[in-house]
Formats: sequence, structure tokens, C-alpha cells
Amino acid sequence: MAKNAIITGGSRGIGKAMALKLGELGYNVAINYRSDSSKQITEDLIEEIKNEYGVDAIAVQADVSKFEDCKKLVDATIEAFGENIDALVNNAGITNNCNFIDLQP
Repeated sequence: MAKNAIITGGSRGIGKAMALKLGELGYNVAINYRSDSSKQITEDLIEEIKNEYGVDAIAVQADVSKFEDCKKLVDATIEAFGENIDALVNNAGITNNCNFIDLQP
């Protein structure tokens, strides 16, 4: 049974490298991207992972600085791959410039 992973900010750079490596390791991957300009890059990466490694992959547009978008990302992953999420790569570069304890969902 394949394992499943979510990668935030996965369309380029370290996130892309993580997506490729997890695909190589046999993980199905949900790749998160935020901006419309990253959509085609992410879709190309999805096809590369599917063709190269024979695993499943999906692209999910979401702003992970927003709670509802995070929920959307998780829900889309569960819908595509089933209830198990085995790995989470928090790669998206977000800052709220406050103490962790003061963050709200």
C-alpha cells in the first residue's frame, strides 16, 4: 500500500525536490501551490512524478496561511488518496510576525 504525502509550496525549489524524492520513494503526493502563475508548473511536476515513478499525484491550489485553505488541502488529499497522510512537508514560506502562541487558526 502506497504512502501519502502533502507538500506545501511544492511547485519549485526545495518543495519540488521533496515532491520528486517522495515520488521516487513510492509516495503519492499532494502538491500545494498558491498563485495562478504556479499552476502550469505544478501540473507539469504532477505529470513528471506520475510518469517517472508510477505513483499518484495531485495539485491543490491553496493559501496555507488561511485555515480554510489548509482544510481544503487536507480534504483534497484524503479524497484522492484515502484517509492516511503519512508525511507532511511544511515548505511554504509564510510568516505572521508574531509569537507562535499568539497565532490563530
